Amino acid sequence: MYACAELATAVRYGINLITVVFTDNAYGSTKSDQQVRFQGRVIGTELNNPDFAKFAELFGAKGLKAEPEQLGNALAAGLKANQPVVIEVPIPTLTPPFQISSEPA
Repeated sequence: MYACAELATAVRYGINLITVVFTDNAYGSTKSDQQVRFQGRVIGTELNNPDFAKFAELFGAKGLKAEPEQLGNALAAGLKANQPVVIEVPIPTLTPPFQISSEPA
């Protein structure tokens, strides 16, 4: 959502870039921290995101959705497009690297 103006600029000036948006519908690392450190009490970290593929199309870009295992195909399609492309990839909330223990389990 911070890059809406940049998407508009890319469309206006024909900058054919590909943007991949990995979305877990949350402030992922903060939500994970709440789950781990506060026994799953989650507050203020879950989001209601727009459909980023449709959002891109409203700006005049190409919008695609892809599951993680389909990302390669979506990137190939994006490279063939002669316009800016936004690829939305849904993912689960992941454990941030700073929360992963380096000690063996």
